[in-house]
Amino acid sequence: MLIFILCRELLINRWDAIRDFIRSECAVQDLLFNYNLIGTLFADIRERVLNDIVDRETTLFKLNYSLGYILRHKLTGGELRYYHPCQNIGRKLQVPILIKNRDDLKEFLDSLSDLSFRNQTKYENSEWALVCVTNIVFFINKLRDHPIGCGKVIPDYVKNNKGLYALVTNKKTGVAYEDNLCPVNPLLTQVLFRALHYLNWALLKICLRLIS
Repeated sequence: MLIFILCRELLINRWDAIRDFIRSECAVQDLLFNYNLIGTLFADIRERVLNDIVDRETTLFKLNYSLGYILRHKLTGGELRYYHPCQNIGRKLQVPILIKNRDDLKEFLDSLSDLSFRNQTKYENSEWALVCVTNIVFFINKLRDHPIGCGKVIPDYVKNNKGLYALVTNKKTGVAYEDNLCPVNPLLTQVLFRALHYLNWALLKICLRLIS
């Protein structure tokens, strides 16, 4: 609450940049996830961040992040500045991390902490001192045509349809397919079977003509 008192006017003016929001179709990245950290620990919202991102992603993606924070001038004492998270000079990873599945993202999020955020925003030889980290932004860039590995449960009416060969699990290993295409696989398989059927029939007719 002390932060609200000290930085009230600045927080009000910058609230649109600090509050929780998700933005798509940005100029540089495909998705932007922004989370307010004022009065809360990142550990308390980590699961929500994980679910928000995973629920919206169906392909592999590259991830980077940046922090928003407030600085106070050491000499004047009263001058405050808010620094916006930025994909360019403000990004915290020199090379974006590749996320292939939920476990990859969870492992990465588990490596983040409020202490690490504060360490990343220290100004050792500066006239400015960190007051607080206000928000964190995750930048998402999709790798299209690369489905993410998160298995889907297909409806019973598809699995039980005798006219479809539902590719739910690998018959050799018993392991569920995790290509995010389970609802599509039965239909693709059916199309292939029919294509092969007609192809075989066409070849048979050609052979019969040759020997007749």
